[in-house]
Amino acid sequence: MLCVPVGDTSRRSVLDKGGALTSCVSGAVDALRSDGTLAKLQQQWLAEAGNAPVLK
Repeated sequence: MLCVPVGDTSRRSVLDKGGALTSCVSGAVDALRSDGTLAKLQQQWLAEAGNAPVLK
C-alpha cells in the first residue's frame, strides 16, 4: 500500500503501490495543490477537523 499525502501528512489516502489509480489520484492532487484549489477546499471543509478524534 502507498500513502499519498493530502495537505499535511496527518490526512492520507491509502492506495495500492503501483496501481493504475495511484498515478491518477496523485496527478489530480498535484493539480489541485498547484492552482490553490486544495488549500481552499481544506480551509472550507477541514478547518474545524482539528477537534476530530484520531482513529487508530
